[in-house]
Amino acid sequence: MVLLAGFLTRDFNPEPVNIAIQPLGAVSARTQKAIKSRLEKTYFATVTLLPAKALPKEALYPPRSRYRADRLLTILAKNPKFDKIIGITNVDISTTKPPYQDWGVFGLGQLGQKSCVVSDFRLHKRGAITTTERLCRVAIHEIGHTLGLDHCPTPKCTMSDAKGALKTVDDETGFCALCRRRAKAIR
Repeated sequence: MVLLAGFLTRDFNPEPVNIAIQPLGAVSARTQKAIKSRLEKTYFATVTLLPAKALPKEALYPPRSRYRADRLLTILAKNPKFDKIIGITNVDISTTKPPYQDWGVFGLGQLGQKSCVVSDFRLHKRGAITTTERLCRVAIHEIGHTLGLDHCPTPKCTMSDAKGALKTVDDETGFCALCRRRAKAIR
């Protein structure tokens, strides 16, 4: 069987994971559809686009006018209908990353948990890779975390830690052999 996006095949994932995409704020229909398509192809998932919701006020971090990604994860996880849920937004999101109390991120997902969130706020830069493509790559990475995949030390692997560098996202070539094996063991 052919590997799709260097990851799972139907042999390894007989029951598709049920993923919801929750737009938070104004996210273009084109961006939503692109992420939906990529998640379906990469994870052989059933992906549902939910109606957009306003960003929750309780996730706002007023000192920096950012939204706390960890709070967004907690709010998103309350949706009982789906195995996984990914919030997508275009506002600045952040988390605590020692020694920084408020570190801006492309996305956040926790190992084996239900929810993750991604933002295109830090992904705008001219180059061969579009903002939408970058956001799709970050979405695949963060959903990978929810499925139990940790950061990978292999350069150019989708599960590499970007460490805030767009170059890492732009240089991704797919899942490495080790991450494919890990995913096979998970599913």
